[in-house]
Amino acid sequence: MTREKVGLQYEAPFGTGARIWYTDVGKWYTDTTNDHSYDGFRTTDLTLYHTFAKKWTLSFDVKNLFDETYAEYVGYWSGANQYMSSNPRAYYVSLRFDI
Repeated sequence: MTREKVGLQYEAPFGTGARIWYTDVGKWYTDTTNDHSYDGFRTTDLTLYHTFAKKWTLSFDVKNLFDETYAEYVGYWSGANQYMSSNPRAYYVSLRFDI
């Protein structure tokens, strides 16, 4: 299995920024004899944020931006691949104080 994660971030001088992460997890075998496999998955996450008052940051995150259907865990038993599906697109708003 290969796992590649690349990202890009930009922050303006006035504290507003954006970050995007792309994750590509390649094919892996799901049994010990390497007869069965899973093609892997690709996801993209996006964060928009603004830092104000030097220590406070407000952010908006979108996980799985393109709402890909995927499974982070796939194993082979009972004659077929068994999938533990992962989260669909999700939105988070957070307020952080740095000490």
